[in-house]
Parts: sequence; C-alpha cells; structure tokens
Amino acid sequence: MKLAQVILGILPIICWLAPTEGARILGVFPFPAKSHYIVSSAVIAELARRGHEVTVIACHRQEEKLNNLTEIIVEPRYDFWSDISKAFNNLDIFQLTDMSIGDNMRMANILGDQPTEYALKHPEVQKLIHSTDLEFDLVIVEQFFQEAFLMLAKKFNAPMVALTTYGFDNTLSGFMGQITPWSHSPHLYYPFTDRMTFFERLHNAYVCLYTELNKHWVHMPRQNELAQKYFAHLPGPLPSVWDLERNISVILMNNYVPLEWPRSLVMGMVPIGGVQIKPPKTLPRDIRQFLDEARNGAIYFSLGTNVDSSRMPASKVEAFIKVFAKLKERVLWKWGDENIPNLPKNVMVKKWMPQNDILAHPHVKLFISHGGLLSVQEAAYRSVPILAIPFFGDQFLHTKKAANDGYGIYLDFNNITETSVTWALQKLLYDPEYMIRMQEVSKIFRDRQSSAMETAIYWIDYTIRNKGAPHLKSSAALLPWYSLYLIDVIGFVFGVLFASLLGIYLIGKFIRRSTKSKKEKLYYKIN
Repeated sequence: MKLAQVILGILPIICWLAPTEGARILGVFPFPAKSHYIVSSAVIAELARRGHEVTVIACHRQEEKLNNLTEIIVEPRYDFWSDISKAFNNLDIFQLTDMSIGDNMRMANILGDQPTEYALKHPEVQKLIHSTDLEFDLVIVEQFFQEAFLMLAKKFNAPMVALTTYGFDNTLSGFMGQITPWSHSPHLYYPFTDRMTFFERLHNAYVCLYTELNKHWVHMPRQNELAQKYFAHLPGPLPSVWDLERNISVILMNNYVPLEWPRSLVMGMVPIGGVQIKPPKTLPRDIRQFLDEARNGAIYFSLGTNVDSSRMPASKVEAFIKVFAKLKERVLWKWGDENIPNLPKNVMVKKWMPQNDILAHPHVKLFISHGGLLSVQEAAYRSVPILAIPFFGDQFLHTKKAANDGYGIYLDFNNITETSVTWALQKLLYDPEYMIRMQEVSKIFRDRQSSAMETAIYWIDYTIRNKGAPHLKSSAALLPWYSLYLIDVIGFVFGVLFASLLGIYLIGKFIRRSTKSKKEKLYYKIN
C-alpha cells in the first residue's frame, strides 16, 4: 500500500520532467553558410533522436541518417559571397578587414535580401508554403536576416523558438523586451569590451543606433515585402514581420560565459554556447599518426569555412611558411587545394579537417584561427590557446575578448609578417600564462547546471508543453521604443516643468508690467 502511494506520488513529477514525446517540429535554417548550420544541425539531430518528428529547411544535409527527419534542401546553394564581392568592387574576403558600420550594414542587407528570396522561391520550399495537409507544434528559426520565414509560424499557427549561431546581439533586445544599455554592451561587429572609455561608448552608441535604424527602416521593410509576397495566399490580414518577431517565445543564444560578457537577460533568452561540441571521434589515420608523433606539440591552423588559406596573398603565405619551417612543433593546416610549393616537412595540409577531434588531441598546443565564435568555443572547451586573425563580422569582438582575457593574441591580417607571426607564436607556445589562463576559461565554460544541449532541448520541450509559453514574454516587447525607455514620461515631466517655469516667468513679467504701469500713472498724476 505504501509503495503504491509512493509511486502515485512521484508519477506526476516524472511526467512533468519527461521530455515532450512525438512533437511535430519545423526547423527553418535557409542561410547557405556551413558554419551557421553546424549549430542548428546539432540541435535538430538531437530532437530527432529523442523521438520528435522533424522537418527542416536547410542548405546542407545531416551527416547522420535519421528516420524521423525530413530534409528540404535548398540546392544549389546560393553564392552570397559573389554578391558581396560585386557590391564592394570585386574585393576578396582578405580585403574586407576594415569595414565601416555603413559597409557592415550593406553586407547584412545583402545577406538578408537575395538568399532569403532565393530560398522562398525554391520549388520544395514552395510546396511546404502551399501545403494543406501539414501541421506543426513548433517552428524553430535561425535569427539571422531571414525574418520573412517567420510567416511560417502564422501559416501553421505554431509557436516559435529562435536560435542564434552568433550569440548575443543588441538587436535581439527590442523584440524580446530586454533593455540593453549601449554603455556596457558592445556592438557585435566591433572590438569593444564591457568596460569602454567615453569615446568608445560614444562610438558604440553611434554604431548601435545606426544598426537599429538600418534594421527598422531598410532591412525589415524588405523582409516584410518578401513575407507579404510569398505568403499572400494565406487568409489575411497577414501580420507584419515586426509583429511576428515579437511573437518569438524563446531565443537560444549560442554563447556562454566567460566567452561572453555577463549581462541581464529576460527569462526567454537562454545561453547555450558550445551546443555543437561533441565527444571526439577517432581521427583519420594519417592525421592521427601525424599528431601522435608530434613529440614537441602541434599547431592547428584553420581560418574557418568561409576563408580559404590558399587564397591568401603570396606574401602572407610565405611569412607563415618561413616561420613554420623554423619550428620544432608540427603544423596541421587547412588548405584549399592541398598543394603548397616548398612545404616544410613539419607541415601537413588538407582541404578538410575534423576540427573538434583535432583540438581534442593532447599534443595540440595552439590554434591559429579567424576568431569565429564556434572555433573560439571549441578551443576554449579543449583548453587550446588561440592566435586569432579576424576578417569580418563578430570575429573582431571574440578576438578582442581573447586578447583582453589572456587566452589568445589578436593579429591584424594586414600586419602579418615573418616577424609578427614569430613573435605571436613564441608568446603563445612558450609563455605558460596563456595555457594556464585558457585552462581556467575552459573550466568556467564547462561548469554548468546542465549541458548546452540539455538546456536547449529542455527549453524547446518547455515551449511545446506550455503552448508557446506566453508567460515568459516580457510586456516590454509590446512597448514602442519611446515608452520602453520612458522617453514619453521624461518628455512629459520636462514639458510640465518647462510649462510651469514659463508660466511663472509670464506671470512675473505680467506683474512687473502691471507694477511699472501703476508707478508710471502715479508719477504722471503727481507731476
């Protein structure tokens, strides 16, 4: 009898903690960059493994075959780099390292406009948009310049969870009801910290305001036009993309302390930094042997999925080769065509390398990287110091953080010479402070109540269980900006104060005139 009572007592708790079973989930990740889908695909695959029926719009296929995963692949993939090159007078990626905020916003608008419409027009995506027999319990979207796709939540009458592959961005604040002061929250594209000087705060306020105005007056209207155009068949009136964005229930942000500065967050903004990191797999035989025999340690050199080392200017390539030839350490170099003239014996080049597995090898002592968020997270997780060479976007921010916190060195691409590379490698390889600091960072980054993946899955299931979890949404998201920041209240107070002072002034002036007039009349009567 007592056992039955105990079972009946804990059964509701078990049911509450149990994951949501068999939900129908639509994942929307149409941006073509491989690095973006690395994060999204990890979450999607885990949802499918846990029994959810998942349909996903993407530009890349899952590596793992999953029975309950349906993929709508947008292929051939859109070449957004070609658009960017044309917009910037045929400059290549190595010449985009010093961009103004105006240039950054031009690039952002390009990343949003053409790739979004290209995906919306795709025949398989059109079938989904015009389907009449599909239903979904949740829509998961990537929050990266493709807001027109938010209309899918309207079509399927489903709540939304958003996922950012780049971590926190100040533009997330408005639609989530989060107040983020620009005084200590640096712009995503600039190498500021949370402790800015007056002129850095002035600059940060300018670029943040520029970004908000560009989003409101340029980017979002274009996305709204696309949404209204490609979903015109739905019964109206259709909501605007601004309204749809405010309906996002939870946003999963791919960052975590200490790689991110601490900040206040509303409940629906959840850090899941490092969600893409998996246990290391066995390395390919040639790479494993190369690293196993690196008794003096090894360096891993990769500039990410968008930057090909083989396209670097010859002078920069020569500088690296000369420095590597003098090292006792071995170097694994991700190189586009696997062919470098005069390659030193201690260097191996390959077109593709399993980065997560390489960084986990105990002989890897240094990571030469572009400073991309995923690379920084994986280096931190594996306790590997970083020599970062940023090129665009948020890479400068992560690189500056690494340099300021002592677990990496920031090397400007334009300043790469044999001397500068030698100096940076000597510091990182032979000054133990960098490794000690990175080990401290790794310990903090790993120290969590639950893993990044468990956190992500919990909040997705939570949103489904609670039918969009509207109780998480701050009412601040519904306020216009002038009400959110009390500009209307401040204006009213100053207006009342001004009116009061003006009234006092006018009354005083009237009294003075009346007194003066009476004195003048009395004077004339006397005389």
